[in-house]
Amino acid sequence: MLEKTLKAKELYEEIEANPDSFCIIDVRSDDEYNSGTISGARCIPYNQLKSKIESIPKDKKVVLFCKSGARSAKAHKLFSNFNNVHQLEGGISSWIIDKLPILKRRPSSISIQRQVMILAGSIVAIGTLLAITVDKQFYLIPLLVGLGLCFAGISDFCGLALLLEKMPWNKLD
Repeated sequence: MLEKTLKAKELYEEIEANPDSFCIIDVRSDDEYNSGTISGARCIPYNQLKSKIESIPKDKKVVLFCKSGARSAKAHKLFSNFNNVHQLEGGISSWIIDKLPILKRRPSSISIQRQVMILAGSIVAIGTLLAITVDKQFYLIPLLVGLGLCFAGISDFCGLALLLEKMPWNKLD
């Protein structure tokens, strides 16, 4: 169970003093992780954490973090068999505010989430324009995109995001 939260500077100093005693877990998405993380952090997205918890060493100080602390606060509940679990207070946002070093795994680019919004918005706009100018049956296009976005929000599964992650401009070198 969660023992305590660690402030960013406190965690940084502890890691610097004894880096091998930590297992740092970034519970954000792969895309968020690749945009910048703490050096040595392992990416296990929150929605995959339950199935990978056995791979996390119990003999190290486990530190969970996300963007602001909300997902890592939920994630800590999965660690009932661990004695030494901590959370980065304020998430990576506090780390950045304190101007601590960030490991960028991919050059700055448009996030997958923003790419999904751009693509979905473009499809809705084009479908609506076609429905107005060509044939009213083109209204099915924005309807299907809207339903797909609702499904993604409810289920936390976005097929469009998975497809965009496989595009060459989103691949790591």
